[in-house]
Formats: sequence, C-alpha cells, structure tokens
Amino acid sequence: MIGPGLVRKTGLIKRSGALIYPFFLILFTLSHLVIRLNLCIHASKMPPIARLRRDEPLPVGQTTLLNTLNGSLAITRPPHPLRQGPKPNCTNKSTTILGRRLVGGVNEQQAVKTFANARLEEELPEPGDEDITRGVFDEDLEDSEDDYVPVHKRHAYSREHKLIAIDYFNTTWKELEDGTFERLSCRYAARKLKITRKMLRSWVCNKEKILAQPKGTFRSRRQYALPKEAQLEDELDAEFDTARKKGRKVSKKWILRHARAIYARLYPHRVVTPENTHKKVFLGFKFSTGWYNGFRKRKNISLRCGTKRAQKSPEELFPVIQNWLQFNRRLMVIRFDSICGIPRGPTVITVGRFKLSEIGNMDQSPLAFEFLKGRTLARRGDRTIALKGAKSGWEKRQCTLQIYVSADGIDRCKPLLMFKGKAKGDSRRKQERKKYHPGVVVIFNEKAYANTSNLIDWIKQQYSMASAYPLRDHEPRFLALDAFAPHKNKGRKDPGKESDKAKGRRLKEEALQQELRNELSKLYVITSIIPGGCTGYVQVLDVTVNKIIKQYIEEAEDQWVDEHLEEWDAGKFSVGDRRVLLTYWVAEAWKKLYQDHQDAIIKTFQNVGLSLPTDGSKDHLLKIRDLPHMTIADWQRAPEGTGENPAIIDDDVGDSIEVDDGYLYKAGEDNSTMIKQEKENNMTTDSSDDKEDYIDFDSQSDFNEDTDGDEDEGDENMD
Repeated sequence: MIGPGLVRKTGLIKRSGALIYPFFLILFTLSHLVIRLNLCIHASKMPPIARLRRDEPLPVGQTTLLNTLNGSLAITRPPHPLRQGPKPNCTNKSTTILGRRLVGGVNEQQAVKTFANARLEEELPEPGDEDITRGVFDEDLEDSEDDYVPVHKRHAYSREHKLIAIDYFNTTWKELEDGTFERLSCRYAARKLKITRKMLRSWVCNKEKILAQPKGTFRSRRQYALPKEAQLEDELDAEFDTARKKGRKVSKKWILRHARAIYARLYPHRVVTPENTHKKVFLGFKFSTGWYNGFRKRKNISLRCGTKRAQKSPEELFPVIQNWLQFNRRLMVIRFDSICGIPRGPTVITVGRFKLSEIGNMDQSPLAFEFLKGRTLARRGDRTIALKGAKSGWEKRQCTLQIYVSADGIDRCKPLLMFKGKAKGDSRRKQERKKYHPGVVVIFNEKAYANTSNLIDWIKQQYSMASAYPLRDHEPRFLALDAFAPHKNKGRKDPGKESDKAKGRRLKEEALQQELRNELSKLYVITSIIPGGCTGYVQVLDVTVNKIIKQYIEEAEDQWVDEHLEEWDAGKFSVGDRRVLLTYWVAEAWKKLYQDHQDAIIKTFQNVGLSLPTDGSKDHLLKIRDLPHMTIADWQRAPEGTGENPAIIDDDVGDSIEVDDGYLYKAGEDNSTMIKQEKENNMTTDSSDDKEDYIDFDSQSDFNEDTDGDEDEGDENMD
C-alpha cells in the first residue's frame, strides 16, 4: 500500500515534479476508505461483544482486545485446536484398533494357552488343552447362550491366572459384520478360557482383592471376624502359654475344658445345672468345633509333634546346667598340683590342663533294625498308608549304638554295636563275625543293653587307644557322660536285709564298679556326669551327632534296598544277614559324619562349653539351646543347696559341687578320676534309682528313662 511515508522515502516529488504529489495523495485517501469499508462489513457479521471498561476483567479465554478507530469493535483469540488422543497400540504383538485387542489375536491365544498349561500341570486337562499347547486354537467358537461346564471338578488357578483372565475379558473386542466393534461377553470369554462364567464374573468383581494377594497364591487370606467372647479367648490363650512353658501336653479336650471353666468364672449366671443331672449347660455360647478351629487360627496355634520329653522346663534346668558348667571349669583350670601332661608347644590347643584332643563325649543310643516309624509321602485321600517291612517285628527289634567323639573333630574310636544274644555264640556266629565291617566293633549280650562289664571292655580295647599321644605320656583326659547308672560308677545302695542271690549280684556289681574306677585311674581320666534331663541341652552327641548319624544309616539302608529290590521284596535274608548289613551302614554313616560334619562337632563342643578356654575369653561362644542367657558366671563359687546361696570352696576341701540330684561330685585326691559319693542325710531327686523293679544290675540299660534320668525321646539337632 502506498502512503505519504512511502512517497517521501522514495523521493518521487523530487524526481517527477510538483504535479505528481496531488495524484498520490488522492490515491492514498481512496485506499484508506476501502480498508475502513471492509472492516465495517466484517464487523457487521460478528456477534455483538459487550463493551469493556478499563476496570473490568477480560472474558475467559480472551487475552487481547483490538479496538477499531471508534473503539466499538473487539475480537478474541481463536480457540485452541483439539488435543490429540492416545496413539494406537502398534507393538506388532496383537491385532488392535485404538488399543483394543481383537478376538483371534496373539493376546487371546496367549491367555488361552496359559490356562491350558495350568490344567495340564494338574493332570486334569479339559478337552482340547493338548491341542492348544501345540498351537491349534478353535477360531470358530460361537457366542452361544450355553455356559461352559468343565469336565473335571473346579480347578485351582493362581493370582496371575486370574489377572490374565480379567485383563483378557476387559480389553478384548469383537468385530461385527457391519464393521463396528463390541465388547466381549462374559459367557464367550469363559468358554474360550474353559472356565465357568460364575468364576470369571467373581474374579472381575473381586479384582482389588486379587491384586492384594501375595504373588503365586491361590486365594486371599480370609479376614476372620472378631471373636464373640474376646476376654475368654485372651485368658484361655494366657493359660495355654503357661501350660506350654511348663511342657504340658495340650489337646482339644484341654482347650474345651479350660474354656468352659473360664466362661463359668466370667458369666456364672449363664451356667445352669438341670435337676437330676450333673452336666452343666452353658447359655449364650456353644463350644463347638468351629469355634475351636477359629480360636486356633486367631491365636496361631497348630498341632505339632513333640521333639523332646522332659520332666523340667529349660528355665527350671538353668541353675542345674550352670552349676555343671562351673564344675567343669573348676576341673579344667590349672592349679599348682594339677597334672597337665607334657607341653606340646603353641600349635597344640589346650583347654586348661587338657589338650583339645583329650576332651570327649561318649553315649549309647538305641538303633532299630528297620526305620519304619515316622512319616512318609503318600497321595492325598488315601485312607491306609502301608509300610512294608523286610521281616515281621524287625521295626521293634533294637540294638545299641555306642559312639565317642573328641573335641578336635578327629576320628579316634570305632563305633560299637551291641546285639542281643549270647556273648560267645556258636559256629554260625564265628562265620558271621568274618563278614562284619572292619570299621565297626560288634559285641553281644543278653539284652542288647550296655552294662558295666561292656563299659570296662570298651575302655580297655577302644578308649585307651583313642588318644593323640602314647599312654606313657600320661596325658590327662576329660570324658563327659550322661547319668546312665554304669557311667555314674555309683553301685547299689545298701538295702539292709537282702537274699543271698541279691547280695551276690550286689557284690559282683561293686567289684565291676571298682574295676571301672581302676581302669579310669590308669588312663588319668576325669569324668563329668551330665545331670539327668540335661543331655538334650549340653551333651554333644544328643545335640548334634546322634540325629545326623541315624539319618545317614537310614539313607544307606534306603540306597541298599533300591539296589537289591528283588531280594528285599522276597525277604531272602536272615537276622544274621541284617546284622552284617547294619555294620556296613553304620561304617558308611560314620565316615560321612566326619567328612561332612567335622566342623559341626568342633562347634558343638564349644557351644556346650566343653572346649572353651578357662580364662573366659571365648565364653560368648556358649550357646545352650532354649537358654540364650546362659553364662558360666563366677565358676569359683559352688552352690550350697541352691543357686541363691553360693559359697567359696576352699582348695583344701577338694573340688566338688552339688548338681541338684542329691549327690556330691568330687574330684579324687590324685586328680585322676572323679568319684560320685552320696551326700549324708540326703536323697537323690531321681527317685527311680531306689526302685529295684526298674534296675537290672546285671545289665543296666540307658533305654530306661527312669533309671538314667535321660528323658530325651529322640535325638535333637541344634544349629
């Protein structure tokens, strides 16, 4: 457009003369009038806009006000263009329209195949599942009005399967004949996945609960309702804890009996006793099986197998075990007159006056001919769980396994098996002995139980050689034994009036006891008797070794049966053959014990306090099971009757301590053997020692819990 400015800038007046100026002025005026005319025409077509004042805000969306020459017209900013929606899913993994999965796509095939694999793993497939896993799908499935009925009973699907089904149902669309799309029906989705329509509908409605489930689970945890009688259950739970701390056996009848007693105490007006009967009627509450099961779940109570039987709880045994640990510390500490053996240099580990290799533990344990007791895996629903034995009664027939371990974890003594039979036997016994494994010692007695005579033979033939040093060095030894009668070296109390036969047996036993003392004295052995009921806590063999070696023996038996199944099935071997096989299984188990668990043996000696330094520098390694706060404490003090009244023991009195069983353990004057003497005017708490009916002095048995005070039902394993 040409204006006055343009005329002046171009210098047309100077070049064309004065006549050209009026021409351009007229042209500029006409063009200005045309522009104003166009604006008026455009404004007449716009909707009226209210005149805005300076103090009034602009309408929403209006940011600029353009006034005409007279200020009567205004225009607003044009509206924003429409925002683009989500981009179509172009993953090339499924047929989608704007992110909608279509019937027949890859996603549908994956969902259907996942459900088919889940049913095949349960070995309960639906018709066509095997074809689906091979990639053959039914593409012509019609959306009929009939619901799918599974061939088998309701299957169990995990949380992940349920979420796949929900996602498949919510995101899959079906194309109609007219080109439009509609959502998949619940009936069609259930038929495609081969599940019931009710199941799929329930999953969709409970999606939030399914998402809250732990991964891999099959059902959500049920939220139990609040108990009707909360105070009753709280008091019952407290009584349950008290009973279990005391080692009581608690059954369903115990729970119901105590629950009724608590209910009668809380609500006496609700308990009615009808006439002519002594049975109480509880109003307002039924002690039903449903309530009993709910109480167990709410209080986290389950039915468990007992792992240990004992007459006292661990807390009650705390002072007894502590006294025993202090007694051992006084035996091991070096005194001015102690026999310490020959110095071996700094490389040899010592515990006080004992070399680590000279500290050991010996014990006997029952061993069955066949390991048929216990549990086995079987199919669910089977009413009879049969266990076949090689011979009838062999699972009840037992022998005795006697083993010895040392604190340094080195094998120095062969395991010993005691079978029932005459000591000498006949010619068949001689032929059988040639077949025994050379790494196992076998003896026979009339009851297959250890007695004093067998113990003497073991000391002479086995234990005397179970040392790292020759006998001429006179190295002192420390031997921990349980409260088995021959171990205690106590003999029988004088009954006063007795028959000649009983007197002869008593004198014979006393002679054996004296011979046992002499043999221990020759080897410079200090014996420490573990108090009754404490072997499961502080005896190395009961804590770790016995359970491991029995598991290995059972494993060796199972392996032999697998290799000789026809012979085992036909039962073509005698009792003698079984004894021979048992020697090989024991030898194999003994070898594996030292190969795989040598460190466990060394650690267990430390945990029970038998190989800890006497200066207390490693007392933090003391770990008694179920007694985490156990300490050796002031070992120079010995209790007089109770742990609350300790007294200093003078050196001239001798090293002795009472361990809550009525006897005084005292080290001999020659520091070579420990003698157990009866305290005057005091009776042992193990009252069964006084019962003649429980003691056979010809063959003392460690299987009689009343005799040896060892109440352990089984051998425990503690990490």
